[in-house]
Amino acid sequence: MRRLKTVELEAAKKFELPEAKGGIDSLQLLQTAKARAFATGDAEDAKTLETLEQLHQFRVCISCIRTRIATKLEPCPCDIEYGAYLSSKSSFNASRFWVVIIGIDAYDQSPLDGAFRNAKMILKYFIEDLGVPHTRIQCLLAPRSVKKNEAANFKHPTRANIIYTLYSLVSNKAVDPGDYIVVYFAGHGSCYPLPDQQGPMQCFCPVDRDSTDAAGKTVHDISDRELNVILSEIGRSKGDRITVLLDCTTPAHKILTTSEKRLSKMFPDHRSILAQDWHPDLTSHIIIMACNDAQLAWEVLWADGTISGVFTRRLLETLSAAKATTYEDICRTLEADCSPQIPGAVGENKTSLLWYRSQYDTV
Repeated sequence: MRRLKTVELEAAKKFELPEAKGGIDSLQLLQTAKARAFATGDAEDAKTLETLEQLHQFRVCISCIRTRIATKLEPCPCDIEYGAYLSSKSSFNASRFWVVIIGIDAYDQSPLDGAFRNAKMILKYFIEDLGVPHTRIQCLLAPRSVKKNEAANFKHPTRANIIYTLYSLVSNKAVDPGDYIVVYFAGHGSCYPLPDQQGPMQCFCPVDRDSTDAAGKTVHDISDRELNVILSEIGRSKGDRITVLLDCTTPAHKILTTSEKRLSKMFPDHRSILAQDWHPDLTSHIIIMACNDAQLAWEVLWADGTISGVFTRRLLETLSAAKATTYEDICRTLEADCSPQIPGAVGENKTSLLWYRSQYDTV
């Protein structure tokens, strides 16, 4: 491990990456090394990349075997029935917000316990704290059990419904350019290797993953590249005030083996996303992630016996207390509260003010 860290330090100097407050940004370094190795074809660059990938995998293993001590926390702050949120009155004018909330517990394999509750907490924040009208919030939720009449308040988070809901923002004439768009996802993530050693493609799992649709085709996960294409389209139409909150794990240590042929079948509508020279558009949106791909997004048992995500809980606490902070600043605040997972922000505008501060912008 010490030898690998030495190579990491040397690579950071070689690629002239600035050292962050907490040390080297290992993931940024790994991405830079990949781009360099593919661009130059140099044997030394390829060897450096191989070493950095070994170090990354070591860190993944360490993260996975850490013992998480159950923490007794105060009762969950969202113990109001879901339907009650929809009748809440706006506390101030938040007519420039549009929110999509996705929370999935009810997977056929490895169901979760806290994603639905996470989504309820996020919903409560936007309606009660920010005063966003419920007509501007779309919820796609899959709890493990549904209370009477509750299902009428939300859509089922299938792959088709998720993609349709996001794409509908592009053509929705009620959404004005410059409006604030927030997308929240809590659920499972997955990872697939790309051809030609491009590294993994991270994906988000809809509730109907691996099932068969009406046409007899297998329903696949939603790749981060597909999501990037959709967000870019929204950005072109509605502007760059788009925030994505991800409380999920896209674990690189659980990469699902697949062939290039299968990848092409999985993502037929956007074949260009499989190109070796593909690059994400980071100008249209900001993503705040619960953890990096070497870590796990933890769910914690609360004092009242309920379970919800550490990231979502701490994020809401920070948002409620913060004043005039940036996306990058809020992640630094969350680092201490979410240990051992380290939240991060991605996007060219991550140093801009958070959406709630922007309520006071002149428009």
